[in-house]
Amino acid sequence: MWCEARLDGAWVHVDPCEASVGEPELYAGWGKNGTLVVAFGERDAEDVTHVYYPAQTRAIRARRRDAGLGRAAVAAALAAYPGPRGPE
Repeated sequence: MWCEARLDGAWVHVDPCEASVGEPELYAGWGKNGTLVVAFGERDAEDVTHVYYPAQTRAIRARRRDAGLGRAAVAAALAAYPGPRGPE
């Protein structure tokens, strides 16, 4: 797990365990096969998978398709994210 911070309107990779900022390619050599990486904001969620796995675009589409996570399904799930809820 790592963090994303929105800076100047863009999501930026932040991993305090690795003392890393703005280095999403850090994980490329770890043998991970990402299917969906999501940045959660106060009121929205955004698919940032392409930032972490730019060379695996076709493979990711295939994994998502096989899992029933087509573009429409991912877009609908992200759009439905209401953001964190504070005390009521």
